[in-house]
Amino acid sequence: MTPNELALSLDLPPDDGSVTLTWPPVVEPLPAAKYQISRAESSDGPFSVIGETTELAYRDTTVTNGKNYCYTVLAIAKGGEKSPSSPIRCATPTPIKGGIAYIVPAGTVGNQALGGAGV
Repeated sequence: MTPNELALSLDLPPDDGSVTLTWPPVVEPLPAAKYQISRAESSDGPFSVIGETTELAYRDTTVTNGKNYCYTVLAIAKGGEKSPSSPIRCATPTPIKGGIAYIVPAGTVGNQALGGAGV
């Protein structure tokens, strides 16, 4: 099975204690029945299989904040035929930091008037 190359993406910035991977469906030359996810601590490997899914996304929650992780995904057809692995993508999950909960763009008009203290 030599389908179109898997285009693996990582949600950035990585979450607190997790990394989310996404990819498009593999449909040629055979449709994928499932996807196999592998991980290493560097792009040089060694890579180990950490999961399989029939979905087009995988959330790795077995990671440690501040540590680098690299991933590849391959498609597996119903008959067991395997695609080449996706290009390697790496991410470092980070803890949630305190700060601004939301940003209001300059010039945004509010919907309430401040009447002063004690109103």
